[in-house]
Amino acid sequence: MTYAISSPRYRCRTHSTTGPLPAGRRRRSGESGFQSTAGHIEAGETPVEACIREVLEETGWQARPQHLIGIYLLNLQHKEKIYYRFGFKAEALELITDQLDSDIIACHWLTLAEITQLQQQGRLRSDLVMQLIEDDLKGRQFPLDLIRS
Repeated sequence: MTYAISSPRYRCRTHSTTGPLPAGRRRRSGESGFQSTAGHIEAGETPVEACIREVLEETGWQARPQHLIGIYLLNLQHKEKIYYRFGFKAEALELITDQLDSDIIACHWLTLAEITQLQQQGRLRSDLVMQLIEDDLKGRQFPLDLIRS
């Protein structure tokens, strides 16, 4: 299995276990780290639409969300913020472009073993990266229409 890992913004996250998806590394506030593809949901956009757009912007791949794995909360007490993250399983369809968001340092292809190693080294930007993967491996899945807009 190959997972999409990049360092995104915050509200939508995706990964694929059914097909290869490039992984990226993002620099923020002088530090870099790995995280699954993610981003803000734009005005008028559904979480599924945001997932498709963010995967394209951060990896260059066109992806098709298959189902929702879970909804996660990230409580950043030092920023007095709570982020809601929607975790999707997505199928990688086609590489569309090599032009990525300007804060993506590089794209990589990472296996579960490589992601686990990054976690052990403290190089994942959030523990939610592994939580999402573990939930997917446990078979957690909910229909996309669970999210109403």
